[in-house]
Order: sequence, then C-alpha cells, then structure tokens
Amino acid sequence: MKRAVEFHDSRVGSIKSLGNLIEVELAPAYVHQTAGEPGRERVTGWSQPVRLTLQNASVKGKQPVLPCRLSDGQVRTGDGKLKYLLPLPYEEAGNIEIRLQFDSGEEIVLTAMHIELQASGEPEFVEEFHSEKDISG
Repeated sequence: MKRAVEFHDSRVGSIKSLGNLIEVELAPAYVHQTAGEPGRERVTGWSQPVRLTLQNASVKGKQPVLPCRLSDGQVRTGDGKLKYLLPLPYEEAGNIEIRLQFDSGEEIVLTAMHIELQASGEPEFVEEFHSEKDISG
C-alpha cells in the first residue's frame, strides 16, 4: 500500500523549536492510502498523528493559535515541487521550503536542509473515495 499525507484537512497540533531543529506535529494528518497512485486512483482516507522533523531549520511568518487546521501546503525541493501530498514515510535532504497555510488565514514558511516525515500514532479510518483529478503535484 502507498500512503501520503495531504496538508489540506490536516491539523497542526504544535510547532516546537529545539535549537536548529523544528518539530511539527500534525494531530492528526489526513492520510491517503491506495494500492495504486495516491491522489489518482481509488483511495481510503485516514486520520493519523504524524511528525515532521526539520533539521538546520528556521520558520518565518505568523503562527496561529494551535491547534489549527491547514487549508493548503506544499513542499519545494531543489529538484521540484510536491504539492498537497507528501509520501509517508518521507525523507529529503537539500534546500527545502515548506509553506503551510492555515484556515485562520496565517501562513508560515519553514526552511531546512533535511526533513523527515513519520507516523507517530495509529491510523483511524475516515472514508473511501475516488479522486477525479490529479492532486499529487
């Protein structure tokens, strides 16, 4: 099974800065799961706690009162852009920019030299659907 986090409909529970390390807790993340290609075929939607860890990182922008739901988000790496969906688990090194837009209107931009996305809790089933459009970016 292939799994991917969709920023839209995920909720940020906390953002912690620990020196040059930043941890973003998606509590919960909205996770697509499919035997095919996430965002393109019949998928199931799951709610699951996920941790995004950024190394050599910084954050700019106004953070909302947390927890707060995301309305959009994207990850930009040196070799392209992953929009809306990020594989789970995921790891990337290089110049990375993560832009998160919140339902409350605030936006933050995180930059890092290394990111890692890992599930940090058990998934709960939400729904089954078929995507009519490609949202994989």
